[in-house]
Amino acid sequence: MADRDMLQRIFQNLLGNILEHGTEAAEITLNGDDQQLCIAFSNKLAQPIKNPERLTNRFYTEDLARKSENAGLGLYITKKLTTLLNGTVTIETTATKFTIELQFTKNNL
Repeated sequence: MADRDMLQRIFQNLLGNILEHGTEAAEITLNGDDQQLCIAFSNKLAQPIKNPERLTNRFYTEDLARKSENAGLGLYITKKLTTLLNGTVTIETTATKFTIELQFTKNNL
């Protein structure tokens, strides 16, 4: 059990992030057991992310070309809502791939 509206907003933000910033391919995985639930969103990148540790900061964006009206709030909101659901957010990047993983303890949802 979890707050449907919060989860919906989290998924909207992450799918929007893939559509806005991803290129070529994306992957969404769901894994879990009796205790944990892990949801990961991955996509290929057109260019490396320079400051991945700042992606969940309010108003931070890496839209270096300023092509979009991105306010830099999507990942910030995603992290805040995940935290409210007693979950954790982990971001990993390489030169060509972005992955964000949400982990929840099932009895805390």
